[in-house]
Amino acid sequence: VTLGAEIDFVDIDPVTYNLDPGQLEAAITPNTKAIIPVHLYGQCCDMDPILEIANQHGIAVIEDACQAVGSQYKGRMAGSMGVTGCFSFHEQKNMSTLGEGGMIVTDDPNVYERIALYRSHCTRVHGRSTKYCQLDESRFPVGKTFWWQDFDDTGYNFRMTDIQAAVGIVQLKKLDELNQRRINNAAYLTEALRDVPGLTLPTVMPECKHSFHLYPVMLDAERFGMNKVDFVYAMLHERGIKLGTHYNPLHWSTAFQQRGYQRGQFPNAEKVGESLVTLPINPRQTPEALDYLVKSIHTFGQ
Repeated sequence: VTLGAEIDFVDIDPVTYNLDPGQLEAAITPNTKAIIPVHLYGQCCDMDPILEIANQHGIAVIEDACQAVGSQYKGRMAGSMGVTGCFSFHEQKNMSTLGEGGMIVTDDPNVYERIALYRSHCTRVHGRSTKYCQLDESRFPVGKTFWWQDFDDTGYNFRMTDIQAAVGIVQLKKLDELNQRRINNAAYLTEALRDVPGLTLPTVMPECKHSFHLYPVMLDAERFGMNKVDFVYAMLHERGIKLGTHYNPLHWSTAFQQRGYQRGQFPNAEKVGESLVTLPINPRQTPEALDYLVKSIHTFGQ
């Protein structure tokens, strides 16, 4: 959007909350340049049909795996199936690098070089220094006793600090263990909340490994006995538990309303936006904390 691209949203699958591949084909036009599936809450999109459609039309797939680091789809890691995979290391993600940070992965050397350039002002440093990018020997032969900068384009400053990267390397080694704790906690919640009327618990799709960045729950106000707003308020003020309200549909936002989107265009996303809350889940939760969360929900459910 920042670069002036036109965005064509696709409605979601009401079970997984991810992009619905069955509605993707209708959104493809001769001008479509890329498909960006978002692996929401820690579960991968159904990637096989998405990749098939992309291949048929000769367009790129850019995976948004920011909430799915360590997740898997049919044995393939989130972020490894498209031309690129994008990850976030924000403090609330499954692994972090001192609060902020991110990573892009690709197996295309040309894409890699362009990303490396744009992350650092598109600076190509020639001569003795190759601090930011590799030496371009075809333009400036090695052996010079000085160095200078050239700019292939106007880029950005997306550089992480060395200390952030060092922390990230350590966190990466712990990722599988931390994700498994999330999976175990999610299994506890699913079993303990299974019989609460009006709650639709998350569905883990076959052959997928869900990393449970968040634990999403759909709330049927009539059956549960309380609407979403009242439930979130009561949990916070009466039980001291903060629930999430992730997320309002993007086409409801001012930014996209100004671009011509209207309410009613994506009914599945809108229904989820009106009814979904996320429960606290993290690898540090104790059995006592999980039990308190479950008892608190039972207190309000009919």
